[in-house]
Amino acid sequence: LHISTHQGLDREFGSDHTLAGLARTMTNIPVIACGKLEDPATAERLLAEGEADLVAMARGAIGDPSWPRKLAQGETPLPFDPDMISPFATLDATSAWRAAHGVAFEA
Repeated sequence: LHISTHQGLDREFGSDHTLAGLARTMTNIPVIACGKLEDPATAERLLAEGEADLVAMARGAIGDPSWPRKLAQGETPLPFDPDMISPFATLDATSAWRAAHGVAFEA
């Protein structure tokens, strides 16, 4: 079950759980959490607390498609900038932002 929320680690509905944690508790099936998890410490905490089985991200991957590799190598990923997807969330907009900021896509 994939749960997407803009709340990240916030507890929901007066409970001790995130929205993903509630879904995991109520359904007893594996849950993928998404939302404000581009910070590795936040994603790790969500997993460590048993609130989700997996995490997914959008902003982190848009900001730096090499995010997982960089973390594994101890490097700092390029942070997400909302202008990367302005005026629309397209590859052309992201490519234009990267060109304007001198940031190349990595292989």
